[in-house]
Amino acid sequence: NRLFFSIGHTTYWTSGPDTPVGNGINGVSPLNFDTVPATIRRIVPTAIGALPFTIDSTWLIQGNGTASNPIQKSIPYLATIGLLNYNALAIDGSIIGLFSNEKQFLILDPSAGTVDAGFPIGNKFRLNNGIPGESWDPATAYVTVHTEGEDHAFYVGDGVNGWYRLMPTPSPEVGYTWSPFAYIN
Repeated sequence: NRLFFSIGHTTYWTSGPDTPVGNGINGVSPLNFDTVPATIRRIVPTAIGALPFTIDSTWLIQGNGTASNPIQKSIPYLATIGLLNYNALAIDGSIIGLFSNEKQFLILDPSAGTVDAGFPIGNKFRLNNGIPGESWDPATAYVTVHTEGEDHAFYVGDGVNGWYRLMPTPSPEVGYTWSPFAYIN
């Protein structure tokens, strides 16, 4: 029953059920904040806590706000994995797909860790030569997820020319399969 939001380097959270009178969804107690060293681009709720993604790292805010389990100050979660663009992250259930500040496409499962799913085409992601599919800027990249029947995939777009599609490899194999770059016509 709390909302988390950020302004600059600071994460705030509403008072929720702790509000004695009034609306706990809108009210922020003067002590309900935490500051990190870099600008926050997005906050994602997970089963292990809130994940503030900054431009150079990812933090973890734990606690459910009760007297026995108060909301804690941020701790480093992924020290070098940041997010330069709000739109460079998509959520699929409990799985997070993101195009990081280091030009990597990562899949993050907060209960299990990260997978560098973009490794097979990492050489393409690291380029910025003006060629469609080989010109990537983490500040303008887009990530989305689409599910329609058996079609289930993450899409990583460069924001100008097109996208790559990442889907789970069909059984009996395991892993991920990248489709060739799809141009916008």
